[in-house]
Amino acid sequence: MDSIKGILLAFLYGELRYETFLTYLNDYVYIRQDSRRIIFSFIREIPERIPVHPSDIIHVLQMYQENRLNAEELSYWALLLLSLDCYISPDSCIKDESSEEVDTNNTDYYEPMWYVLQQLSTSEIDGPITH
Repeated sequence: MDSIKGILLAFLYGELRYETFLTYLNDYVYIRQDSRRIIFSFIREIPERIPVHPSDIIHVLQMYQENRLNAEELSYWALLLLSLDCYISPDSCIKDESSEEVDTNNTDYYEPMWYVLQQLSTSEIDGPITH
């Protein structure tokens, strides 16, 4: 991988497994895992912002359905997307149904997508990931 942006995008698209992804992030974050939790120690800020779209989530869910990822890999993928502040909602430009104006700060529009990620990352609370 040539750049941190390329690494972040490859992970988002499911092209990098989380173990490999974490080795690329050694300069930015140290992640320690024990049997019950994952501990993040941030060394420095990741200098990129990567918009996450629903199509990105669907693509990786399809990879899971095709058995190219297992439930644990899917869960860690979701957890890292939620935990690293470089992954953000896209700038939304959604028309407000009640007016003719365009709402460019519609923070609620992508909330269901982030909720799906949260559920995938907490199978011990929300139940196991199944096909």
